[in-house]
Amino acid sequence: YRFEFYRKLPARLTQAYQVEDKVFIEEQLTPESRVILHYQLTEQDGQPGEWISEPVRHVFGGIFVKEFLLFYGETLTYYLRIMQKGAIRNTDTFEISLADMDTSGNTRYKLLNHMLEAQDRGDTEELRKTWKQYRGQENAVESSLSLIGSIQQQSAAEE
Repeated sequence: YRFEFYRKLPARLTQAYQVEDKVFIEEQLTPESRVILHYQLTEQDGQPGEWISEPVRHVFGGIFVKEFLLFYGETLTYYLRIMQKGAIRNTDTFEISLADMDTSGNTRYKLLNHMLEAQDRGDTEELRKTWKQYRGQENAVESSLSLIGSIQQQSAAEE
């Protein structure tokens, strides 16, 4: 289970759950409620996407949670349709934007966002530097996976 409050905990406690990069939409209701999320993603270029509707999962004790991974410059616009005790109501419409997010760090997500931010600022040198770091990490992962595959093949051949 992953909840919004996890983001408020020290990173050393939540790192394994990868919540630092997530945006949570969370509503607490009666457990038998039904919640439908209606949302639209707007890209950095300002072009809004289509409205999408999907049920929000009841996670625990009447807490309904949907998580998103947003990138630098994206905006999530949403509202909830709540069906509770025979009545249906819509919440207000909310917006979440990551235009002012902290892009420092060296996770793949942070590096991608740092590149988007550098591109937005027109900082080609920073974009190039971050791209090299990103590709270096990608190459290291590809090499490791290739090595693991070779070891597995060799072990299978020896058996």
